[in-house]
Amino acid sequence: MTVRYAGPSSDDGRLLVAFAIGRRTGTAVVRNRIRRRLRAALDEMARAGEVPAGAALVMAGPAVATAPFATVRRDLGRALGAAVDRSRALGGGAR
Repeated sequence: MTVRYAGPSSDDGRLLVAFAIGRRTGTAVVRNRIRRRLRAALDEMARAGEVPAGAALVMAGPAVATAPFATVRRDLGRALGAAVDRSRALGGGAR
């Protein structure tokens, strides 16, 4: 799983997310399952206050469809945190 993050463009405090899940990942059913699982993990993280404001692109592979949900949530949190850190180091998160 890979995440690209752009710092906040406004003060509304939301995280706008786009998902990139290629056809090679599997059938439409599998790709939609991955999207739903990632969206559920992000919702759970948002309720816990673990999601920064801004915009993110989440790219995921077929392992997300079958991995335990706790693993998906943990990996997504780590990938998002690393993306935010990279963005801030490059000056993208200090707007």
